[in-house]
Amino acid sequence: MHYLLTPFGEHFDSGFGAVGDSFKSAADSILASVGDRHLLDEHLPASFLYRHASELYLKSGIVILHRVLRLPFGGEPFSGQPYVRIEAGWKRMEEVHSLLLLFRYWRSLFEEHRTVLATQSHIDWTCPGEMEGWIGAVEAYDPTSAFYRYPMTKRRDRDPEKSLNQPSDQASIFASMGPGEPYVKAFFVMSEEGEIARAYEFDDTDAAEKLETLRRVADVLHDFHAAMRGELTGGW
Repeated sequence: MHYLLTPFGEHFDSGFGAVGDSFKSAADSILASVGDRHLLDEHLPASFLYRHASELYLKSGIVILHRVLRLPFGGEPFSGQPYVRIEAGWKRMEEVHSLLLLFRYWRSLFEEHRTVLATQSHIDWTCPGEMEGWIGAVEAYDPTSAFYRYPMTKRRDRDPEKSLNQPSDQASIFASMGPGEPYVKAFFVMSEEGEIARAYEFDDTDAAEKLETLRRVADVLHDFHAAMRGELTGGW
């Protein structure tokens, strides 16, 4: 694969895919080093890296298909500034960060040009049926790639979901303890009178589900990207 050993500017897709590989590799490394131990909300950078890798893989795929098939970007040549076709028309690719919009256009290119692609490769380019559901779930809380980068975003209703430590109460925490039950991690703030004033419980269930969805999306798009580089661009 020449694109792994050459400068981004010489890549067939202008470097989108190679940078996507670097973000995915970094996310994989974070998860491998952390394992089951969560100390500093490491799920946040790992989730962001997987999401950004997916965005870059989709943009890479769009650029590759336009250039291989010599499809103009609306009124712009296939070799020029890349655009994405959305419902409102064509928009500069650098201005589009929605995974769902990118995915739908990426998938439409495969579907619209299935016959031609079949003559240029030996790959079944059918996308897994679960992909739009996974990406739709990500879109619901992170449509602009800001959710995992900042403590507060425009989606204030979803921001609390980032934290692994959530407000709880003494009764609920104690009720979840017992023989055969998972370990409970909790933090209690005591009042001057020695009573529990506030209680917080560690719960990574929702964050783990979101992270797993992002990892699946990145894995699928990584495989598509690798196949496209091998089959359609000659490794460049």
